[in-house]
Amino acid sequence: MVDIQKDVVDSELFSSEVCPIENIQNEEDFKGLHQLQEQILQTLLETNQALLVANESSEKRHLTMSKEFLQHASMLSEMKSDLEFVTKKIR
Repeated sequence: MVDIQKDVVDSELFSSEVCPIENIQNEEDFKGLHQLQEQILQTLLETNQALLVANESSEKRHLTMSKEFLQHASMLSEMKSDLEFVTKKIR
């Protein structure tokens, strides 16, 4: 029963009302679609390249900032222990 319903759904997806590809008659329409797809592909490739560059830059920056963060956290811990020591001496 599930397979019959799947076949009905599949046939409905490719009907001319849902999928207008059958209505495209001339070669100019196909060429226009092809050019549009090429433009979209080019845009996606350029965007992908820009994201790769941004990710590389972010990765390098993250490594640098992580090292600095660890140094600062260590310095704060040392300062805290020093302040606690001074506070104990004062009391």
